[in-house]
Amino acid sequence: MGRFLPGYWQCALPEKLVHGKGGFDYNASVWTMGKTLEVLEKIATDRNDCYKYTCDCHGDGSSDIITITNYGISESSREKAIEKIPKNALPYCKITRYIGGPVGGWNFDVCQTPQYFMQILAATMAEDNDFGYGQFAGLNIADRYEIAKSNIAKSGLLGLKEPHYCESYYCIVSNT
Repeated sequence: MGRFLPGYWQCALPEKLVHGKGGFDYNASVWTMGKTLEVLEKIATDRNDCYKYTCDCHGDGSSDIITITNYGISESSREKAIEKIPKNALPYCKITRYIGGPVGGWNFDVCQTPQYFMQILAATMAEDNDFGYGQFAGLNIADRYEIAKSNIAKSGLLGLKEPHYCESYYCIVSNT
């Protein structure tokens, strides 16, 4: 289709996403799209890697950088923090709650598979839920995914609210 209708998808895109128009440059060198894709490739080498726990507590212990500790001052603050995790991501993490005292210690650990991070991205890009860019920025992500999180924000991928539309694929492919 591309060779028969050159520029077709550029006409279908909002003007701000078309390279060189509207004062917004979606060029990979400017928005680090290439670096973002490199970082995402390192998170999982194949489909099966997406579901593996590599932490000492739930997995094979090969990499403990998938676990993050969140600190709480009360049981209710801990539970409110856990409620902020998008529901679609919960099946892909293991949460360990700790019982604290009157002045703190109500902490919890979250062991995160690569699929957990991908579900966080999906929730951020979806329009039909309450999880958005602010929650994405504020959610604690394990060290394994932190570079990818910041590169995704820099690359402008979060602007692709409909990641499976043809226009989104056009933007990604033509800017890598």
